[in-house]
Order: sequence, then structure tokens, then C-alpha cells
Amino acid sequence: MRIFTLFGGLALILLGIYFLGTNIIFTTHAYPWRRGVAADLSIISLCLGVLVLVFLPSSLKSYGWLGVIAGILCVFLSSRAILNPTSLWQFFVSLSAIGFGYKLLTTRFDKVDKSNLFRDDRSSRLLRLKSDRFEREARST
Repeated sequence: MRIFTLFGGLALILLGIYFLGTNIIFTTHAYPWRRGVAADLSIISLCLGVLVLVFLPSSLKSYGWLGVIAGILCVFLSSRAILNPTSLWQFFVSLSAIGFGYKLLTTRFDKVDKSNLFRDDRSSRLLRLKSDRFEREARST
């Protein structure tokens, strides 16, 4: 069950990113030779930054963020990013898909102790009443 939830969450996140990403177009300039190198550098640094963020331990996450920031800077320095208008409905669907996908990825399925499901809760209520009475007596003195 957990594996289906993980794959479902990942699929929803990718679907949401796809809906948002269809309106973003990256173009490069073909005439200077250094523009192509910067475009390649942006793709490589973005990929490496994301891989470091996802797969390496938390002590190395700052290097991943540096790679992502360098990749974004190279995209804007070497090319253009054209943002087409997005409808409110498309934005809502993509944001909902990303949010629900993230929720599915981070949901924890702990084992439930079934012996306590049908337990009479009188003892816990009695303890709660005794602690409330003790607090009231402590406040009054």
C-alpha cells in the first residue's frame, strides 16, 4: 500500500509540474559560441543541484542549493525564459496536484495497535478528571 501511495504522490507532483511547465519556454541565442556553453552549464548545474538535494545527506544540502541557484542564474544569463499566460483553472489544477502529491509522499503509515481500537476509554477519562481536579486544587492554594 505504501508503494502505491509513493508512486501516486510522485505522479501527481509530476503532473502538476507538467501543467505549470507547459507555459514556460526556454530559448537560447545561437550566434555566440559562449551562449551554448552557458546553456549546457545551466542544465548540468540544475540537474546536479537537484540530485544533491534529493539523494545526498542533509549536511551537503547547501551544495545542492548552490547548484540550483547557479543553474537558474545561467538560464537567465544565457537565454530567455518566456512565460506564457496561465488560466486560473490550469493554475488551480497544477497547484492542487502538486499539493496533494506532496501530501501523499509525506504521509506516514504507522502500524496501528488494533488491541486498543475497541478499548473502553473510561480509565483515560478517569485519569483526566483526576488531573483536572489536581490542577484546580493547586491553583486555589
